[in-house]
Amino acid sequence: LLVDEGTAAYQARRFSSAAERFAGAVATCPGDVDLLVNWGAAAWAASDTVSAVIAWQRAARLDPLAADIQGALSLLPSGARNGLADIPMIPVVPLALMALVSWCAGWLLLAWVWRTDRGGTWQSSLATVLVAAALAAGATAWWGHRALDASALAVVRRPETLRTAPGFEAATMGGVSTGDVVRLLTSQEGWSSVALADDRTGWIPAARLAPLVDRSATR
Repeated sequence: LLVDEGTAAYQARRFSSAAERFAGAVATCPGDVDLLVNWGAAAWAASDTVSAVIAWQRAARLDPLAADIQGALSLLPSGARNGLADIPMIPVVPLALMALVSWCAGWLLLAWVWRTDRGGTWQSSLATVLVAAALAAGATAWWGHRALDASALAVVRRPETLRTAPGFEAATMGGVSTGDVVRLLTSQEGWSSVALADDRTGWIPAARLAPLVDRSATR
C-alpha cells in the first residue's frame, strides 16, 4: 500500500509525500534496493538531500554494481559520494563464493595428487593456482565487505562548524556541509567526534547527524 501511494504521489509530483511513503516502506523492508532507489529519487526531487544520500548510499552498498544507482550517486554533492562516501564496485558475495569453491577444489586436487601419486605437474600447478585464486578472491571480498560497511558512518543534516572539543566554546576548525558523510568515532554529552574525508577530526552536535544505517530496522 505504501509503495502504491508513494508511486502515485511521485507521479503527481508530490515529492515530499512520495518520499515519506517510500521511507515507510523501507522501514519494513530495509534490504529492498528498489525501494531505497525510489525513496532517494523522491527525496532528491523534494530537495531533501540528507534522505537522498541515506537512501542511495544504502542502495549502492547493497548492490554496488548497479549502474542506475551509481548514476544517482553522481547527482549528490561531493562529500556525499567521495572520500568516506566512496563505494567500491566490488561484488562481495560472488567473490566470496568463488573463493570458497576455488579453495575447496584446489585442496581436493592436491589431496588427490598426494594420496594417489598419480597426478602430474599440471595437476599440482592447477591446484596451486586454484588455492592462490581463492586467497586473492577472499582477500578482495573481505576488503570489499569492510569498505561497504556503513555501520560507523553518518550524514550531516545541515551545515555545522567543526570544533576541537565538545562544546560551543571550543575553537573552530572549519565546517561540514549538508549531506557530507562522516565517520563516527565517539560520543560525549550530546556531541560526536567525527572523522572527515580530508583527514580532519573534530566535534559537532550529535543532533546534526543522521546514521547512514538504521540500526533499529527489522532485518
